[in-house]
Amino acid sequence: MPLFAPSTPGARSRSSSLSSILTSVSSSPAESVSSSNVELLRVELMAAREELKRLKSDATQTKRAIKRARNELVGALEECTTLTTAATEFVTVRDQLLACPICHQVMQRPFTFCYGCLREYFQKLIQDRLALVNNLPDELKTAPYTAEDIHRIFVEERYLIYMWYPCFICQKDVKRKPTEHRALRELLDAATEAFGGPNLPAGEPMAPADLWADCWYQTTNMH
Repeated sequence: MPLFAPSTPGARSRSSSLSSILTSVSSSPAESVSSSNVELLRVELMAAREELKRLKSDATQTKRAIKRARNELVGALEECTTLTTAATEFVTVRDQLLACPICHQVMQRPFTFCYGCLREYFQKLIQDRLALVNNLPDELKTAPYTAEDIHRIFVEERYLIYMWYPCFICQKDVKRKPTEHRALRELLDAATEAFGGPNLPAGEPMAPADLWADCWYQTTNMH
């Protein structure tokens, strides 16, 4: 039902007819007014009264519809506010769980530490070991290294023949390449699907197909 019922053609016609009758009656002498005109006037007045009653009923229904719509809108806004608050809290918790212990940025790939920090750390270890090598080419003296550099260092030129990677925290030898935490990976994927990805730190390297090709030599522990 429309909020405001338009005037119907019948109502406009009735109003015109009633106006015409009233004009005729008022301009004629009392003795010349016929009973048929009086009866017609009575019928038109009754019809006008019914039309007014209908319009009042429509107005009441319109007010009720507006009130219901207002209440539904208020409820929807409250629900939206609740969902927004819950989503914000969830994203905050997600970001805390996925924060790298070193750089405190949200991890794109949830290892024990973020990929960027691990990559930088592993490359720094290689750089420190290469500092002990004599006649090392200038281009290999400082990180960052590429996957081709790693192959050259350990395979082609054999400036190093083995490599070990002490843990950030306990300094024990890390024997295998880091792998992602499955539970955190699932959490990140679910949160990303629902709310979008985390805000990554500027300049975080894009990971190649082999995440560690430019910072990890496969044969560790060759003492």
